Amino acid sequence: MDCKMTDSTEIAIIPADENVRRAIEAIAERAKSLVVADASSYEGAGLARRELATIQRQLKADTMARKRPIIDAGNAVQAEHNKLDKMLTEADRSLAGTMNQWRAAENARIAKEQEAAAAKADRERLRLEQRADKAAGDGDLAKAALLEERAADIAPPIIPRVGPAAGISERDVWTYEIVDRNAIPAKYLIPDEKLLLAVVKAEKDRCDIPGIRVFKTNTDVRRSV
Repeated sequence: MDCKMTDSTEIAIIPADENVRRAIEAIAERAKSLVVADASSYEGAGLARRELATIQRQLKADTMARKRPIIDAGNAVQAEHNKLDKMLTEADRSLAGTMNQWRAAENARIAKEQEAAAAKADRERLRLEQRADKAAGDGDLAKAALLEERAADIAPPIIPRVGPAAGISERDVWTYEIVDRNAIPAKYLIPDEKLLLAVVKAEKDRCDIPGIRVFKTNTDVRRSV
């Protein structure tokens, strides 16, 4: 059977080793028909399991040999993809960097301009309020009211800041950094199960780690024939 790639390149799927296939079919048939009824058949079943373990190792080796060309080809494709994708990522990072640099400088300029406009509006408002106070002191209440109304309407122009470029949007991305491991609640701490198992295997019944129960189970170990 052939597996066709999008560029019409064909990758041949190597069939399983015929000797391994026949050995598997034979041991599978024996296993179906073998019934343990006495000590002799019990040992016979054990021998069959040892033969099966040997064949399993042969199958694994044969499968790895058959997969190797495909794995190597896949690794080569992935390596080329990673190289090209890295170029794209770096190019985008460069563009984003120069865009953000200009945007930050421009918005800083706009912020200063907005601040200057606000200060100018405050000065004009204060000038009108002072004129209104003088008019009221002179007894011209109508003029004072008009000046106060004009002062209340004084507001600086809103200068729009530079946002994302067309076709580019922004979204908040929340993340974290650990500043005090001891302060983290226990429910957020994940036990290192690989380390726990390694310690248990090394110390066996002498292991005394709080919060875990150490016990043993039995499993068959098959030797090759």
